Amino acid sequence: MSGGLYGKTALVVNGTDTIGKAISRRLGLAGAKIFLTGSSQQTLEQTVSDLGDKGVIACGAVFDPSIESHRKQLVEEIQNKYKGLDCVVLNPGRNEVTGDIINSSKLQFDQVFSQYLTIPFLLASSAYPLLQKSKNGSVIFLSSMAGYTSFIDLGLYSTVQTAVLGLTKALAVDMAKENVRVNSVVLGMFKDDETGSVWNTDDETAKNSLENLIPLGRLAQPKDCAGLIEFLVSDRARYISAGALQPNSKLVITDKASTLFIHFKSDKERLWDGDSPDVDTLKKMSGLDDVLPLTELPRFLITNLQPSNSFAFDDRGLDEDESVVKLRSGFRGKRLVLLNEIDHLRWRKSPAEIEHLRTAARIGSEAHNAMLETQKNVNQESHIVGFLEYEMRRRGANCQAYSPVVAAGKRANTIHYIDSNKTIHNDDCVLVDAGADYHGYVSDITRCFPVSGTFTPAQRELYEALSEVHEECLEYAQNVRPLKLSGLYLHMLGAMATILKSMFFFKKGISDEEIIEACYKLCEHHVSHYLGMDVHDTPTVSRSIEMPPGVVFTIEPGIYVDRKMTETLINPQFADIGFRIEDDVLLTDTGIEILSKRAVRNGDDIEKLMKWSY
Repeated sequence: MSGGLYGKTALVVNGTDTIGKAISRRLGLAGAKIFLTGSSQQTLEQTVSDLGDKGVIACGAVFDPSIESHRKQLVEEIQNKYKGLDCVVLNPGRNEVTGDIINSSKLQFDQVFSQYLTIPFLLASSAYPLLQKSKNGSVIFLSSMAGYTSFIDLGLYSTVQTAVLGLTKALAVDMAKENVRVNSVVLGMFKDDETGSVWNTDDETAKNSLENLIPLGRLAQPKDCAGLIEFLVSDRARYISAGALQPNSKLVITDKASTLFIHFKSDKERLWDGDSPDVDTLKKMSGLDDVLPLTELPRFLITNLQPSNSFAFDDRGLDEDESVVKLRSGFRGKRLVLLNEIDHLRWRKSPAEIEHLRTAARIGSEAHNAMLETQKNVNQESHIVGFLEYEMRRRGANCQAYSPVVAAGKRANTIHYIDSNKTIHNDDCVLVDAGADYHGYVSDITRCFPVSGTFTPAQRELYEALSEVHEECLEYAQNVRPLKLSGLYLHMLGAMATILKSMFFFKKGISDEEIIEACYKLCEHHVSHYLGMDVHDTPTVSRSIEMPPGVVFTIEPGIYVDRKMTETLINPQFADIGFRIEDDVLLTDTGIEILSKRAVRNGDDIEKLMKWSY
């Protein structure tokens, strides 16, 4: 899952029922430590054990939330066990009261309002002191669409759900004073949601009628809401960040000031495209000295540039800019081309840039892992493309870093196959090259997986061989100094030749010289490129110079077996298999940091993660 909740503690009330278990699992796999409650010790212990089997840190307690001393004890146990609390998910449990509201008794009113309104409120209040100490406390009420539209036999339930929505709004105002967020996740028609509703009966006709009304074509499942809850309790939901992307802008830097020239939209453009940030906002966001209309650029340049000045420019794409062409032709001072110098400055990353690249790699890695967990038996490449877009954006990416490569079967041998719209067959492996763009800094990660959840023997053998080559490259980058990408490439070719030869990949009688030549054809791309604000960043910087600490680069050996090669060089069982493993790496003073290390790449781990795919 996402890993975005590491270091956080979550309380899931009624964490042993169907929805509670799905939420606990999702939050736990995202890195949170789980404290869950239940009404049965046996069920509680079994749930904790099941979560533990999936790698979730969890414990729990049986308690009666209607008793004040029990609520106090619950908070104390959480504090003693986990030393804090960051989020509370208030799952009210099974509804026991159905029927027409007009026939409801006072006792039933008290019972339903206590279960769905009073007790959740008291639990939130009890947890509030701990949530205040969290940097980003969060309360989640589970409510129902019945709060908006009453359903047959659920009149009283519908009434209290409307009240839950009102409580959420009121508490959100109060708790915001201490930086605690309050949200309500409104559940629809869930299978086994314990509402006592018609869609949770054995009446298949009624179920089918309801499913025909739902665009998804089925009743919801508990896991469907868990992802939304994960997002709402994460730091990503704390605020909406605002960035200003201004196309066709020009930045002029002098020894006195920096000025941004932008196109200010007309009324018609604002109608169609929306407004842009005003000047004061842009200056505050960017730290620039001034922001002026783009039409002022020629006059500004003519006024400020003298023959004694030096005029430097990045000429990529500027030949079409009439104002710059005119200025260059008429300028008599010293002219410099800064393209190479700018690339060299961008080559070595600052601490702030490295943090952005870490975040981009984390988002990309989590999206790849989520893909393994959910895309087993998917039958269309395009489904994975859309899934990755969703997973990256919901984790905080501004967009995908590039059009992803999702290539099933022999299409993986097309290195930059970007159609990604063909059918996936059950015996295919899928190569996925996808990364995230986070505030202008990108990740570039490639993973491969068997869509069935299990590699075939030939797929497994070749994937393990490539994994060994990949590990050899990582070890080389960790230990060899000076480190050059050109040297890394030669090491990759040598490692590939040795490893493939040892596994009887090549036919008998193939010479060592032929094997080396074949490796050039098996991986025709370089093993690495620089990474930063662009996927293939700083292209004017040579791959043959020593890298200093602070440079970020990829390590991406690949093996692409064209069927024609099996006629003369390679054993036929490997025909049409294409694999690439790509990680993002930071060079440090003491070695390397694998920024994308969270993305599962070991063959056994891939199959294990896909085992739980839903």
